[in-house]
Amino acid sequence: MLPHKQYELFSNKEVMDELFPRYIGYSVEQVQHWAYHGSFEPKHEWGACWRVAYKRTLLVENGIYFNKQIRLNEDSMLNANALVYANSVLTIPEALYCYYIRNTGTMKKALLSSLIENKKELFLERKRIVSLIQNPEIKVDFSIYVGSIIFGIIEIMTSALLREWHEISDLLCDLHIKQCICYMPYVKNVKFSICLFLLKKYLSICLFAGIQVLKRMGLRISA
Repeated sequence: MLPHKQYELFSNKEVMDELFPRYIGYSVEQVQHWAYHGSFEPKHEWGACWRVAYKRTLLVENGIYFNKQIRLNEDSMLNANALVYANSVLTIPEALYCYYIRNTGTMKKALLSSLIENKKELFLERKRIVSLIQNPEIKVDFSIYVGSIIFGIIEIMTSALLREWHEISDLLCDLHIKQCICYMPYVKNVKFSICLFLLKKYLSICLFAGIQVLKRMGLRISA
């Protein structure tokens, strides 16, 4: 898959301003654009590592490796981590690699059995990567990925089983998660805003119970 646009970036600030937000997560502004227009802008780049060629010293000298606790979206996190230290990025406007995407497989099955843990590790990894930024010209905080945190929580709520409530409850007690929930404003999307309202009012158990009832009624639930 080709990049959404061609990049010729020759400074770390250019890399962080232009490309980093396309990997780390959805910001408040992107969620608002989605709510009004039905799509995210700027569009995220596909995070797969097989479509990127890295300078080996960039990875080795900065200790950039896959987080083994993350089983889905680990590629995007590694790319975001690498971009923190990158001083240049160039794209090639040609498809040089063929990759067959399967709709079923062991990865999908494994994720469904550990969704909560995977999301929790993603939350922590985003926070860790942003904390690595040392360039004083770059002003980045959790607001750059807060939308992904909220979407992640809603996805957990809609996918989890009733017996997993205690794990969800423990996750929602995390101070950083609470900070993200408080920071995220309501948007022009009814389902999203209802979910956000219940999370803000510490009524997450009502949200979870309501979703479970709808699922038992055979209704399809989506964030």
